Amino acid sequence: MPMKRSFWLIPVILLALYGCSSPPVEVNRFDPVAGGPFISTLDKNGEIYASYIDPEIQLVTTLYEYNSIIVMPLTIVNRTDHDIGPADYSLSLCDGRDFKPVRMLDRNDLVNVKGKLEGKGTDFGSGIEGMALAATVNAFEDLTNQPSTKMMVKGINQAINDYFEFRPVYASEARTGLLCFLVDFKLEYPLTVRLKVKDKLIDIRFLPRPKKEGN
Repeated sequence: MPMKRSFWLIPVILLALYGCSSPPVEVNRFDPVAGGPFISTLDKNGEIYASYIDPEIQLVTTLYEYNSIIVMPLTIVNRTDHDIGPADYSLSLCDGRDFKPVRMLDRNDLVNVKGKLEGKGTDFGSGIEGMALAATVNAFEDLTNQPSTKMMVKGINQAINDYFEFRPVYASEARTGLLCFLVDFKLEYPLTVRLKVKDKLIDIRFLPRPKKEGN
């Protein structure tokens, strides 16, 4: 099954920040580490994606980061003739060689972010993760004016609508969506996208893209 074209584009949360009258936005990109018989890279519209493919499964993904939010567009393709149930697979983002998990934001987190940007009394909680998410949203507000805030809300709406659903990946079909992660500690590299499908473990590693000279 072909993958949706929209997910070859820069994720909408980050795209919404471009073209604003606020200071220039720097999106940090990560390059996949290709290697082995199953992992390769794909160049789509100038964006570099990693593709893991074996006889049973395909995972296509990439990473972008801005202001402590990592956005991951991904597609999982079931290449078998039997369904993969929700209990049969999981996906995470880890950092460093000890695979410390990076916190995945769920759809409710994104709804709360949207509410905060719209001026509603959103409570992210008093825990460390809640305070980190609140600080990140406050930083977004500091960098944006009213028109660009509306663009951010539009982008987050799209992310909410296209949030990756951990539902069955049916035989010979694909499941596509976006996941967002909150970086609330100093990252170590590489970053690893880890997909578990039953007894299969798939790791795709990413390193920060080197800065161009003069930047």
